[in-house]
Amino acid sequence: AEVDTSGFVQGPFETATLHGIRVHYRFRPAKKKKDVRTIFLWHGFLGSVFSWNRVWDLFAENFDGNILAFDRPAFGYTERPQPSTSSETGAEETGATDTPQRLDPYTYDTAADLGVALLKHLGLSQAIYIGHSAGGTCTLFSYIKYPEVFHGIVLIDAAIYTSGPPAFVAWLMGLSFMDSIGKWMTKKMMSATADMMANSAFYDKKIAKDPKMMEDASKPLKDNPTAMDTLWLFSKRNLPENEKTKEKILGHMADYGKVPVLVVSGAQDKIVPVSEAVKLARNIPGASLV
Repeated sequence: AEVDTSGFVQGPFETATLHGIRVHYRFRPAKKKKDVRTIFLWHGFLGSVFSWNRVWDLFAENFDGNILAFDRPAFGYTERPQPSTSSETGAEETGATDTPQRLDPYTYDTAADLGVALLKHLGLSQAIYIGHSAGGTCTLFSYIKYPEVFHGIVLIDAAIYTSGPPAFVAWLMGLSFMDSIGKWMTKKMMSATADMMANSAFYDKKIAKDPKMMEDASKPLKDNPTAMDTLWLFSKRNLPENEKTKEKILGHMADYGKVPVLVVSGAQDKIVPVSEAVKLARNIPGASLV
């Protein structure tokens, strides 16, 4: 695959330049013209648009509104700019406008801004946000910033209460010399733990062992030689701030209940325990739990 200097590889679906970042997304327009709703799918850590492949057709057959999914920066085929090509200023300073200024790609703020900018790009004003795992974190963070775009919230095994790294690890990640070591460690860790992560992520072990499925899931990483470097940048930006992010999200629990909320959990989930989903549903007023 051809990679340009900003870490961009053209993916199989559509691309829009939003806030100076080329965003890869998949969109199925509504089958009807009136009273149209939109579901907006947010993948988890190491996920991408591909994460929804096994349910995309199910949604398409049973939902006559718009269906939208996109790759968050550092994942899938969305552009992966290096620090030298990105702004170090926070996304909160610019908001979801058509400004050409490039935001710091690897923050929750930018993910929220890009989500709203993508809806605007497609002429959509509101959506039901469906967030899986870390995508659930992004969903609630987005609601804090842009409550007006939400028709509803679905949280699937959302990683809301999961703890970040110990304080000393967060401190180490902030040291400049850790960049080269961190990138090397990311590559080694991903290589060594790929099978283990797949086995933890899938209840049906046949899926985890399906070579075609695993090949398709890892293709964005293999196609882009900058992928591991930007995974490190994403981790460096977010893991040290994990506790602050969690605090901010937990501080708005009463607000999420202003729209319909559904919390979904897998009984055999090895990554986000059912107990966390139960706690989340109890803490959001009016939330339903499945």
